This record gives sequence, structure tokens and C-alpha cells, in this order.
Amino acid sequence: MVMKKLSTLLLVLLAIVLPLATWLPGYGNAATKQEKIEKQVEDVSSFEQAVQIIKKYEGLHSSKHWPLIGYGHLVMPGEKYSRGKVLSEKEAEALLRKDLLKNCAVFREYGKDSLLLGVLAYNIGSGATLKSSVAKKLKSGNRDIKENYLAHSRYRGKTLSALKKRRAEEFDALYIEDANTPVMAMEVDSTASSKTAKSQSSESKGGNGLFASIFSPVRLMIGALSNPFRLASWGMPDRQDIYPVLNTSVTNSLCVSSI
Repeated sequence: MVMKKLSTLLLVLLAIVLPLATWLPGYGNAATKQEKIEKQVEDVSSFEQAVQIIKKYEGLHSSKHWPLIGYGHLVMPGEKYSRGKVLSEKEAEALLRKDLLKNCAVFREYGKDSLLLGVLAYNIGSGATLKSSVAKKLKSGNRDIKENYLAHSRYRGKTLSALKKRRAEEFDALYIEDANTPVMAMEVDSTASSKTAKSQSSESKGGNGLFASIFSPVRLMIGALSNPFRLASWGMPDRQDIYPVLNTSVTNSLCVSSI
């Protein structure tokens, strides 16, 4: 009986206060925020796509491939790998990620193109990639590089179908049409957090605190009505209620210009 009365009271208050919420700055922007975060998650997956493509075409090397180990890592003098060492899949993938991040760092000045160039360098080497027409075109601002990128499909003077297929898959998955694509999730998240804090501070100074105080009960009531047995947990939702939780192990592995 008590819960029924409480629900009725909340519905009445909701009917009174909800129209005022439409006046608030940012009302109706939830869908836009969701679209933005989905785009960020899509950006995050680019590194994972690169990892999977490399794994697919390199394959897990056996002892007969020495001095190549894992997914195509070339053992250099001084590295502590015994001759004929065979890595587990987990070890090989960790080494692949480490190598790919190093490659991205070499091409940091290319911004969002650092991942594509890093992937190419994983196969043909950083030196050859830096001297390639792909890197030269991108550096000059010319983004018409598809044919140049696909041209890296030759071995000992012959075009190999497997290499050609690999280049095409890499380019289709990782090439960014617009060089000014927004920064990736971790950078966006920290920037957005800072801007949100500043925005809330300026709004409260600018006299919008009243609207926020009006909007807060609305959100509380919506939450309570959806589950009236959780009244003790009433409160404004934190950022995780607004933004999906990103895979931090992935976002920490991004190839971005800030490396």
C-alpha cells in the first residue's frame, strides 16, 4: 500500500516537473552522445583489427622459422630468446602488440595514419616504409595512396596473391578517409571529463544551478519508478551510466599520435 502511494506521488511530481526539463541545455542530446561513443568504440577496434590481420597472415611460427618467432617477430642480437624458441599464442600476441606499438611510434608524426603505416612496417620494415611512396604522399598531404599501398605485394620481383590479399585487407580495414578523424577513446574520454567539469562549474556560476536542481529529481523519479525497491540508491547517474565502459586493455594499446 505504501509503495503504491509512493509511486502515485512520484508520477504526479513527474508530470509537473518533466516539461521543465525540456528547457535544460543539452536536453535530447543523449542519442548524439551515444552515437559519438559508438564511433569512439569503432576507432578503438582499429588496433584490434590490425592485430588480427597480422595474426591471420603471419601465422604462429614454429622452430623451423628461426630467427622469426611468434607472429613474425625477428629476433635481434641481444634479445633473450633461445634458438628455436617457440612462443605460446598468448606470448606471441603480446610480442606482436609490443612490436606494432613500436612501429606506430616511428610514424607518430603521421597521426591517425600511424597505425596503417605501422602495419605495413610490420611486414616490410620501418626503413622501407619511411622511404615508400605511401609515406611520402601522406607527408605531403596527398591521401590518394591506395594503389601505392597495394603495390607492396611483391616478393623477389613477383607479385604474390597472398600478399596482395593482405595489403587489400589492411587498407580496407585501417585506412582513414579523413585525416582529421577525432582522437580515440581514451583521449576523448579524458578530454570530455575535463570539459564536463568546467561546463558544470560555469553553468552553476551562470545561474543554471536551478535547472539542474529541477532536472535531478526527474531523473531520480524515473529510476525509482523503474525499480521502486532501490530507493536507497537514489542519486544522479555517474558517467558510466551515460557512457559505455570501454575495454581499457584495448584503449591502452592504441596507436595514436600521442605515443
